Amino acid sequence: GTDFPDAASIRDEYLRYWGNPDVGLKEFGLATRVSYGRADLYIMDGRFCRNKGGPVPALFSVAQCKRVLAEIDSRHSRLGPRICGLASGSVWNATSAHGNGEGYNDPRYAPERKFFFKELRTRMDAGIITGLFFLSGDIHRHEVFEVSLGGDRGAPEFVSSPLAAPHSDTSTNSITGERKFSQGADREDGIYAGFAMVTIDTSAPEPNKNWTLSIDYRRHAEGPLSVCDQSTRCSHQFKFTH
Repeated sequence: GTDFPDAASIRDEYLRYWGNPDVGLKEFGLATRVSYGRADLYIMDGRFCRNKGGPVPALFSVAQCKRVLAEIDSRHSRLGPRICGLASGSVWNATSAHGNGEGYNDPRYAPERKFFFKELRTRMDAGIITGLFFLSGDIHRHEVFEVSLGGDRGAPEFVSSPLAAPHSDTSTNSITGERKFSQGADREDGIYAGFAMVTIDTSAPEPNKNWTLSIDYRRHAEGPLSVCDQSTRCSHQFKFTH
């Protein structure tokens, strides 16, 4: 966070070994963008600029949010309709109870979250974002949420994080609020672990743009743990259909 004096040197040391694409987001820590075809995934850093106290608490910081929004606008202007993913190490939804300032639903981040979500839904309304989704972790289960952005807009959040202190395959949360799917990790050789694979299909031609987004939760690369059915784009919005 902002109270850690050596944050920049730690970031630079990390980047010596891990090749995050340099897309002009380095001032926000490990934030970066990975693009393929018509899809852009923005990996946002919720640690580097984090400030749990002070006059302006922040998770990502409004400055980082504005930079990502400007990049979304620029890429749409140059490249046309895009699918946009936003990844964070902390959850985006308002259902997972996550104390101590770890989740975006913490009340201290409410002004930043309200601003960011409003700007995202405005771009969905304008067709600048043709489908939005979130990726996150930190809750040690496979889960799917329908995150409300306000104004009748929403986006699915896919959580995959059963690597450290994972919950078993029988340990699931109730389907309530924004949570639409929950499952612990499968057990093999005494180890609980899990991974997820996101598949994006933008092969359908414009103007219909019936682009799809699906996720497979996996124990190993060779087979799915469980499959969450396709989400279909409807008015620039993905909906979880499992």
